[in-house]
Amino acid sequence: MTNLDGVGMTAERKRQRLWGGIRGAMGEIEAYLAGLTRSQFARDSLRRDAVERSLERIAALAACLPPQDRAGFPMLSILTAIGRRAPLDRLDSDVVWSLVQGLKVRAELSMGVGQ
Repeated sequence: MTNLDGVGMTAERKRQRLWGGIRGAMGEIEAYLAGLTRSQFARDSLRRDAVERSLERIAALAACLPPQDRAGFPMLSILTAIGRRAPLDRLDSDVVWSLVQGLKVRAELSMGVGQ
């Protein structure tokens, strides 16, 4: 039996769980932003908070990925670096929107990563 920190888990299984969490958080972000424009997002503090929490979760999970995985997905490295410097809720809504758009585009280009 393993705990939630992955102790006793194989490296590949841990990697799969991390990627699963990242994909899940990205799916949540897509749901939060469905049908919203950038200006609507900027005015909707509840959705912005939800997206920021999901981005923080992605950053935390990405920090645990093997370096070769992060190297293949530069937006994760950028997000992780930003998350280390300041809470994401202090970022301007345009910056958050741009981060999300970068993650979405990169995810579409890298569908096989982490599977």
